[in-house]
Amino acid sequence: MNDVMTPSVLVEALGTTVRIDLAGQPDAHVRAVERAWQDAATTGTELANIVAGHEIADLTGLLSDLSQRVTLSAIAARRGELWMLHAAGVALPDGRVVVFVGPSGQGKTTASRALGSTYGYVSDETVGIDGAGRVWPYRKPLSIIERDAWPKVQRAPSEVGLLPLPDSELRLGAIVLLDRRPDAADDPKVEIVDLGDALEELTAQSSQLAAMPAPLQSIASLVAAVGGVQRVTYREAASLVPLVPALAGRAPQAAEIAPELSAGRTGRPAAYHRTPVQDALALRDPDRIAVFQESETGYGMLRVVAGVAPALWRAADGATLDDLIDAAVDAYGAPEGADTAFLVRAALDDLVAEGLIELRPARMDSER
Repeated sequence: MNDVMTPSVLVEALGTTVRIDLAGQPDAHVRAVERAWQDAATTGTELANIVAGHEIADLTGLLSDLSQRVTLSAIAARRGELWMLHAAGVALPDGRVVVFVGPSGQGKTTASRALGSTYGYVSDETVGIDGAGRVWPYRKPLSIIERDAWPKVQRAPSEVGLLPLPDSELRLGAIVLLDRRPDAADDPKVEIVDLGDALEELTAQSSQLAAMPAPLQSIASLVAAVGGVQRVTYREAASLVPLVPALAGRAPQAAEIAPELSAGRTGRPAAYHRTPVQDALALRDPDRIAVFQESETGYGMLRVVAGVAPALWRAADGATLDDLIDAAVDAYGAPEGADTAFLVRAALDDLVAEGLIELRPARMDSER
């Protein structure tokens, strides 16, 4: 694992190999890094290189810094290739992985420790999933508070009793939103979450989502393959242990489909058009559309439009106001006791303000 002349550690992270360059570090630091990353050690070909910061004199700070930098390097290396969720993951013996998604402070590391002593430890930081549902592990050290010490210390999974991965190929088995509450019942509550309601949380906990070619379609396909998104409300992480097989046992669903986009029109007066999007996803019951656009900063932005807006967005491909009024009535019927034109104009104003639709001036065919 180490070269005598240039000490380094090679670690596997999300299917890529990161080299931690420890040149110039004292032997004690080299051994500590090796020990912390022993469960992710590999002999693979390096694709990224991290140089240990010489400006960090204390070992605790060095290990914490390396954990963050290895994570960022691995995420950058798999950009556009994997759906990378800020999540904890554990694997059943047959390779099915239950992914527990949640923001920092929601209990992922605690859940990893409670679950990883019964199931294979995949990650407590980032779980990578490819389009075919294969899971790429990241068996990084766990950041743990010991004896009320601060800052956190970095411990290899095996040091704290977590299990190795099974011999089976890792496959996505479940996507679970963590909802830890101090006032929750003793027995965890599991519920299915509508994809449209879960998308905001899933995208918020995703890294480099804008780099994926069709992120919403990919998410919808993977979610459908594991029977939908589940949410577990719980108080103690230990109560999650017996739930894992059932969480991974849901039957697949039919995937949501992309909205049908009408053909463009030519030779029309001033008309409404959809603005370019990276991806869009139709959500049913109720009718909604999730739209994903890349922002100027390169990060993705998710919007879920509801009400009359989905019909307007679908039809806005060179459509006049009258066309859109007709489209709304065709889709949802005329509202009782309300002015349809007023409601459509108000919805259009919102879509324009959000940058999802634009009003273009009249152009004749010869001008195109």
